[in-house]
Amino acid sequence: MIKNIRFYKKICTWLTVAVMVAGFPMSVHATETDDNDTEYEAVEVEEDDSEEPEETVEEDKDEAVTDSSDTSESDKDDETDKSDESADSDDESAVQDDDEELTYVNPLEEDHPSGILMLDADPDEASSAEGSADGSGSLKLTTIKKPKNVVSMVVPILGNINYNFVLDPEGLVALNPRNELIGGESSVYFRSYESDSTYTVFPDIAIAVNRSTVPVILEVELNVRGASDLGITLTDLRNVHSSETPALCFGILPTEVGTVNGDDAAHEMPILKSEMAVTDANGHAYKEIFLPGSVDNFEILTLPTNEQDVYVQEYRPLEDARWSTAGFTLYGACTRNADWSETFERMLDGGNLSITITYKMTPVFEDNEDE
Repeated sequence: MIKNIRFYKKICTWLTVAVMVAGFPMSVHATETDDNDTEYEAVEVEEDDSEEPEETVEEDKDEAVTDSSDTSESDKDDETDKSDESADSDDESAVQDDDEELTYVNPLEEDHPSGILMLDADPDEASSAEGSADGSGSLKLTTIKKPKNVVSMVVPILGNINYNFVLDPEGLVALNPRNELIGGESSVYFRSYESDSTYTVFPDIAIAVNRSTVPVILEVELNVRGASDLGITLTDLRNVHSSETPALCFGILPTEVGTVNGDDAAHEMPILKSEMAVTDANGHAYKEIFLPGSVDNFEILTLPTNEQDVYVQEYRPLEDARWSTAGFTLYGACTRNADWSETFERMLDGGNLSITITYKMTPVFEDNEDE
């Protein structure tokens, strides 16, 4: 049915266009000429001012034009009336079908799945829409903490230093032109690893570096053994040169405390002779060196661990940080004006004179509790 209506509409549209192009509707009448030829005369047809639908009038005019050659004017009127009636009925059915085709479905009158909210007609009795949801919370903490008092030390390496020494009360080492003396002339020299003919007044400096947030105390001890078996008296530096019998002393010399980025620069720290710790009568010497901490040299980092929601807090040193450093060396002296012949014979018979150097680095905590 719908297809028929659409086809009918197309025919009406084409007819309307044809009449409009012609300008005015015309009727054709046949007249005779002398030559018995048929001549066609176009006669203008008056427009109908009736209130009939425009589309129906135009259709009637079309019908009149096509049938004018075969019918009379009365026949035209009858046919026009008939066509009007049929056109009216067809138009009414077309309008009805058109209305039926264009009618929109009201989603409120049926179960419509498009998500339209259904409301009651009476607002006072309209139902409300409700919903709820639950959520849970968690807490992330630094449950594992590294102590704020970070301790990191570079300890002295004594194995690279030659502490072997030679007693030279008569100055024989300096008389030999093949020997190389480092630090000047002395009565006690330390041997060098460079060669057997190289002697130094001070052995190499043992370096300690404090890379901690807290201060560190470097304790150095020196002990002399075998002196009494060789007839040598252990004394201090002031009395060693005035003694009439063989006497010997050793001292621990600290370096000035400074700051370095690495370890090498600490070897250039000046030696503080005025703060030397000399052996006592038992051959024991003790020196304490204080190295301050560097809290500002660290940055705090919170890093995740393998456990879920567990973090560890670390203090990482800065790359350009400078750390406090200090070191120590030794010094020795013996009596020049004494007779050392008996001591020399005892040493040839197997007597042994030796020294032992030990150290300990201890951090100083302001509090022992982790923060």
